[in-house]
Amino acid sequence: MVHIIQPNHSKSFWDIVSQYKLAERARGYLIAKGFEPEAESDIEI
Repeated sequence: MVHIIQPNHSKSFWDIVSQYKLAERARGYLIAKGFEPEAESDIEI
């Protein structure tokens, strides 16, 4: 849903994601399933 507001994985994107209570849990699931790299190399600062 955050991609509606921020279409990339910039710092702004992750700042919004971090406001949601279960975001880290969902991200862990995506990492475990191989849908997201473990490193945050796609974060633009």
